Amino acid sequence: MFNLNEKASEGDKVVLFGGRNYIYSLTLERDQVFRKKIGDISHNNIIGEKYGSQLNVKTKKNKEFKVYLLRFSPYTHIVTINRRTQIIYPTDISLITIQLEILPGSIVVEAGTGSGSLTSYLAQYVAPNGKIFTHDVVEERVSICKKEFQENGISHLINAEKRNVLEKGFDFVDSCVDSAIFDLPLPWKIIPEAERILKPNGMICLYSPCIEQVQLTCETLRKYNFIEIETIECIKRSYISFEKENKRIIPEFNLQKDSEKEQIIEQTKKRKRKLTQKEINNENEIEIEKENEKENEKKKGGVNASEKEEVGVSVNVNEGQSKNNFKNEKVNENENTTKNKIQIQLNNNILLTKTVGHVIGHTSFLTFARKAAL
Repeated sequence: MFNLNEKASEGDKVVLFGGRNYIYSLTLERDQVFRKKIGDISHNNIIGEKYGSQLNVKTKKNKEFKVYLLRFSPYTHIVTINRRTQIIYPTDISLITIQLEILPGSIVVEAGTGSGSLTSYLAQYVAPNGKIFTHDVVEERVSICKKEFQENGISHLINAEKRNVLEKGFDFVDSCVDSAIFDLPLPWKIIPEAERILKPNGMICLYSPCIEQVQLTCETLRKYNFIEIETIECIKRSYISFEKENKRIIPEFNLQKDSEKEQIIEQTKKRKRKLTQKEINNENEIEIEKENEKENEKKKGGVNASEKEEVGVSVNVNEGQSKNNFKNEKVNENENTTKNKIQIQLNNNILLTKTVGHVIGHTSFLTFARKAAL
């Protein structure tokens, strides 16, 4: 069985993880070296290390590459398996396990062993007293899977056999199987035989990549006493979080000026609410008269000293004195504004999230159904 030891020991099957493109399983043997393109690591440096610890792999350029030591589990077995065929991924396996109501002691029939990923995973659920009967049409696949089941310590839970179930059916008595899983090119043809061997209330799953297969499968299931027919497609989308430099400019606020502006705006609103329409008209007339007077004065050239000061022109002031006054005013202004300024301080980095570049798309349609009790 898959071990739950705290440290890696000689003879254990372990996993080295250094990213999506570097994940390998190996069986530890003293004085051996694990060699891959990226670099080498001695088994002696792995034996005795805690699972989850970080190890160094020496690359061919004499540099160090960091990897993590992981336990060999049903999940890591799937992601490191030698894929002789298209495998069923953990996203689909988790749904299959729940929908088929697989429990310890269950009897499960599988047709389409392939690389054995689903078979290995389900063995953990039927243990310790259950059994999985798996079938495939290719002798080589069956032989390799048997060897792997033996290495992983789950061979006592699995009976692997070369058999074309579409032609020969199953060598079981009627109503003896709790659940059935079929990954076949013509899944609708196995349904009559599945109905025979399934117990009443037993569950069936048919794994089909094409929707045309699903349509024929559902039509056949209805003819053979199956209920709760449902087809599901699982698409996994992973996300990653990362930090990025925050380049936004945070403005400074002058509390005194802002508060003064708010007071003026509020007073103006109150004043306008109190004014009658007649008073508003009178004020408009006064403002028009003032504007006319200013235009007349400009035409005549009669600009007084106070108006010149407003537009920034100095009147009868020594140049040296004006510079000193300007400096003093500047200093006073800086002192007043620094007291009233508040600057919002944010972290230099901001946290962002996005989907990973490699997203596994459509794998297959899962059709589930239950055998009705007569």
